[in-house]
Amino acid sequence: MIIKELLTALLIATIMVTAFLLLIRSSGTQYGKLWLFLIVFVATWAGGVWIHPLGPPIGGVYWLTFTLAGIIAVGLIGLFTPYRPPHGRYETLEKLEQVKQSKELQQVTTMTLGVLFWVVLSIFVLAIIFRYVIPA
Repeated sequence: MIIKELLTALLIATIMVTAFLLLIRSSGTQYGKLWLFLIVFVATWAGGVWIHPLGPPIGGVYWLTFTLAGIIAVGLIGLFTPYRPPHGRYETLEKLEQVKQSKELQQVTTMTLGVLFWVVLSIFVLAIIFRYVIPA
């Protein structure tokens, strides 16, 4: 059962992340895309095993539950993903000034988001482990 749920979460996370990256037309690094996939994958798996089963089971796995968890994970990430290219010369100059100012805060932000990433990832992994260790 664990393998079927893992493969279902893997398939759904792959579809969700691919669709998300196509929608935002990401030009980010492969490294960033890998971390995005990892967080969506564990969120999909954790949500799939913890949310009440929905829809008909296919091969013993309630795929609709995993799909819902994947949509929620990608949706939450999408809420915090800014994407709007500058229009015109003045917006571009303003954007360059913002980039210059934001570089000063980059180290603190990177460290904070890195810690947050690992905390969230750990919580999802623990949720998955507890679901299989503690019977429902």
